[in-house]
Amino acid sequence: MKNETKDTKLENENEALPEAKPKAKRNHFLTIIAFTLLASFIVFGSLFFKETIPYWKGNKAYADMNKMAVVVKDVEQVSITAIAENYMQTQVSIPVQTNAPGMPKTTPTPVPTLTADQLDLLRVQQLIEIDFDYLKGVNPDIVGWIFMERENINYPIVLGPDNYFYLTRLPDKTPNRLGSIFMEYKNKPDFSDDTTVLFGHNMLDDSMFAPLEYYREQWYYDEHPSLYIFTPDDTFRLDVFAGYVVEAHDIDSLHQTMNSIEEKREFVANSIMRSTFESNVRINDDDRFVSLFTCAYDYSDARYVVQAKLVKLTP
Repeated sequence: MKNETKDTKLENENEALPEAKPKAKRNHFLTIIAFTLLASFIVFGSLFFKETIPYWKGNKAYADMNKMAVVVKDVEQVSITAIAENYMQTQVSIPVQTNAPGMPKTTPTPVPTLTADQLDLLRVQQLIEIDFDYLKGVNPDIVGWIFMERENINYPIVLGPDNYFYLTRLPDKTPNRLGSIFMEYKNKPDFSDDTTVLFGHNMLDDSMFAPLEYYREQWYYDEHPSLYIFTPDDTFRLDVFAGYVVEAHDIDSLHQTMNSIEEKREFVANSIMRSTFESNVRINDDDRFVSLFTCAYDYSDARYVVQAKLVKLTP
């Protein structure tokens, strides 16, 4: 009986061995998976921080600059009616009434009628204030400021020695992948060319010129028909009239100087024909334009360009 019990015990132990091996293999396999996941987490985490740090640094630099150079008020607080009434009050001259013999009759000074563009200038001047003295102290290459209401576009415009320097540098010349909003280096800084071209990156966090791609949809144009550009001397409104996808080399077709009225008309007609939205902006033969360029992802080396009529707002 003792031998039988011993044999039975050995037999049971031998039967248990094959079950232990798969269990050990499973533990080893799970360990490998755990280390693989940990390594992947570390690698992807490093890549994530590598990608996001430039965004964070760049956006912080822009926020700090805006804090020092720009004051933007709440859009809802800027009332055109209130602006017009305030303007009229400052323009009214109340004459001294007299009935003295021999004195000429006095009449009230007429209040000038404001045009739509003059009202818009007064409105936007109340909406945003820009300290160009401060900006010029940061970098003399800063020639203007571009602004879109209710959007992220609120940046200085720089003019560099070529079309590459500010592609990877902030307006203070700090290297950063956000780059700057920069002007075609052949353009004049006062926007006096027939067409002025501005470039900006299409960033994943919706910064820089990323909102321009939304002009693919009619609703976006309907809500954002205009942008504004400020220089130390002038205020301009950009009345958007077309937006479309182009190849990178199509920048060559965005003329800085039109050689004839026919060439300008063809340029406008071609832009409107290719546009992803419809606009009712009226273009005249003496109008100047601004072309806003950013990256698109329809195909390799694609760009999205927004065409706008440049309107100088004068008091």
